[in-house]
Amino acid sequence: MRMGNSEKMKRAEALLKTKNLSGLLFVLAAALLAAALTELFFNREFLSGRGRGETVITDERTYFSESGRGPRIEVDEEHGEELLLRLGGEIKTKGSEFLYENSSKRLRIGLEFEDESEPVFVYDNDPVFLTEELIDLEDIKKEAKIPEGSLVALSIDIVEAPTGTKAEDTDFSGVFLDRAVMVNEPEINPVRDLFVFCAVFAFLFMALFSRLLYEKPHLAFFVICSLSGLCLTAALPAGKVGNDEETHLQAVMDMASFPGEMHISTAVLNQLMVTDFNNPDAQPDNEYERESYHRLLDSACDYKEGERSPDFYTPVNRMPAYLASAAGVKAAKGLDMDWSSLIFMGRLANLIMYALIMTAAIRMLPFCKPLMMAIALFPQNIFLASTFSYDPFVTSCLYLGMACLLSELCSEDEHLNLRTQGIMALAFMGGCMVKAVYAPLVLIALLMPKDKFKKKKGLWLYRAWIVLILILLISSFILPTALAPAETGDTRGGATSEVSQVGFILSEPLSYAFILIRQMIRWIPQCFFGPDCTTFMGHIVSGNSEFKGFYPAVLLILLFSVFISSGKPEAKRLGIRERFWIFLMIGASAVLVWTSMYVAFTVPGAEEIAGVQGRYFIPLIFPLYMLFTGKRGILARGNYICYYLIMISETAVLFSSIWQCVVSAFCL
Repeated sequence: MRMGNSEKMKRAEALLKTKNLSGLLFVLAAALLAAALTELFFNREFLSGRGRGETVITDERTYFSESGRGPRIEVDEEHGEELLLRLGGEIKTKGSEFLYENSSKRLRIGLEFEDESEPVFVYDNDPVFLTEELIDLEDIKKEAKIPEGSLVALSIDIVEAPTGTKAEDTDFSGVFLDRAVMVNEPEINPVRDLFVFCAVFAFLFMALFSRLLYEKPHLAFFVICSLSGLCLTAALPAGKVGNDEETHLQAVMDMASFPGEMHISTAVLNQLMVTDFNNPDAQPDNEYERESYHRLLDSACDYKEGERSPDFYTPVNRMPAYLASAAGVKAAKGLDMDWSSLIFMGRLANLIMYALIMTAAIRMLPFCKPLMMAIALFPQNIFLASTFSYDPFVTSCLYLGMACLLSELCSEDEHLNLRTQGIMALAFMGGCMVKAVYAPLVLIALLMPKDKFKKKKGLWLYRAWIVLILILLISSFILPTALAPAETGDTRGGATSEVSQVGFILSEPLSYAFILIRQMIRWIPQCFFGPDCTTFMGHIVSGNSEFKGFYPAVLLILLFSVFISSGKPEAKRLGIRERFWIFLMIGASAVLVWTSMYVAFTVPGAEEIAGVQGRYFIPLIFPLYMLFTGKRGILARGNYICYYLIMISETAVLFSSIWQCVVSAFCL
């Protein structure tokens, strides 16, 4: 009888594996078919026999005037829907160099349509060295609400940039239009295909394996994070798009050059600095320009035998956060990849690192898994993980440390698991080393009850390593600033001075406390549930943009995840006292974040703290919202439908954000 039951179990397991494999193959086939059908749909006019080819409008070189006035060209729109302009030459400045804020080549294209008295103007902020401009006439007519009248002529001018070098200091007479062509060709768009494939795969996977993902939410996170992040990484241009991405790229290139030194061309150096050639406001507008942009970068960027040997310094405490990206870049260098592929490899490695560590955190977390998953899948978190940044490492490590701690607090085992304890120590140490302002979170580990230790010696050793980690963090990264502040802080904040700011805090503690508390209260939404910490995506979706991403949907998902998240009945150790202690440590970390920005980024005498961004508080969001969950979720009640709604909603928001903010902006 026992043998019979064993055989039945084996057969059931084999049948389940076969069913899962069949389902996975079905999802894969459906995703591939969807990508193929997408290409057929976008090129359907050519399948119906529409003519194709290129029609040259002009191939005579025409120079611009000194003020930027360009040629006027008559156009017959019947030859195609896309206009390709090829420019050349250089912009000259009179007695000054280009500033970073100046995009240097801001084209204004005037389009004259039939039955329209006024031309429609299109402005473009392409990278300074991009010489090919593709204009989609159909999109322009839709945006400008132009009737069916066809395009009859266009004029090209270079106008004053929004900021930076003024037009009167600039000579445009060296710029010329070399060629204008009407393009009518079918287009295979690999980024669009990848997006469709990943989106269809993700949704079908959620639908077919909903029960499995309910039991293993960490697997759901890994699938959503990996697929959405891959789309985002593939769609981003190779230039600066992330927060301080050029600074992080310096550190990555420095580490990837080990054991030698960097030998890079000037073009590479321009990508590692805040320069006119790395301007986040100047990005390609479509897939054609993006490919042209990458070709120009690839031909100019020599990262092995260039004439420059910069001596960038990477702080030792930040090196762990850059290891993944540096490994990706090192692999790209070993394979002799071009520059744009090297950037993709570095970003992709950072994404994989974030996905793996956060998956481990969600897996080890004993409760509130939907909450941690919702926060980990914020569009901002996926964006940061898909660019060069140390924030994903910090967030994932601190969440892993918190998961290990809660796992032990809620465990029914009488004694501590040494493996879990070791992971917790490394995770907290790794996250706080990079950003010591989160050091107070380490003290949450003091909540471990005494009955978890066999002997008092073990308890005191446990508490000793916690205090030791805190002392090391404070003495290495916080205390030096307080005892020996620098004459200047972060120069991006203006005329900053650490000496003056530290002196003010020590001499006028009450005045600083008033400034601090007032600003913290005002910024509570931005820090803990606003678009600043949820939907912003570097220089693409930020405080300078009218579009804040799909913020209302993300906020609803966050609130819903709090309602359905639950603790375990045996988790009696997270009482009022424990929750209050966690709240105090979150507050202490927030105070350190604000104070660090006041010291390093704020001009002395200012009553407003400058430089604070919502992303700095993402490591604090999970422990804060966890405090509002109970032992039983308000909506969950053991029903997996709530979890399924969370997974589907997060997937929809992420892919919608990537399509709206990245794919449609750079790749269509």
